[in-house]
Amino acid sequence: MSTPLRCSRENGSPTISRFAWECSPPRLHEAVDSHRAGRQGPSWEWIEVLVLCVAMQPVIWCWARWLRRRKLAEFEEVKGILNEMKE
Repeated sequence: MSTPLRCSRENGSPTISRFAWECSPPRLHEAVDSHRAGRQGPSWEWIEVLVLCVAMQPVIWCWARWLRRRKLAEFEEVKGILNEMKE
């Protein structure tokens, strides 16, 4: 029984085990098939990731500001309770 991580080299090119190939995502199959057919078109996937990362920046910063405000409010509340206990 083969494992999904086993790779071998035949004729100088890496080959992936049959089990790993059957369990791999369909996009991998498409990429390998297009490579075998000689169709090496531009890959736009990295641009999609870049746009997503840039678009998520405001969301991340807003969440971080909200979390900081919330934690500071909790801290002030705890400080007030501790001051009341000291008195």
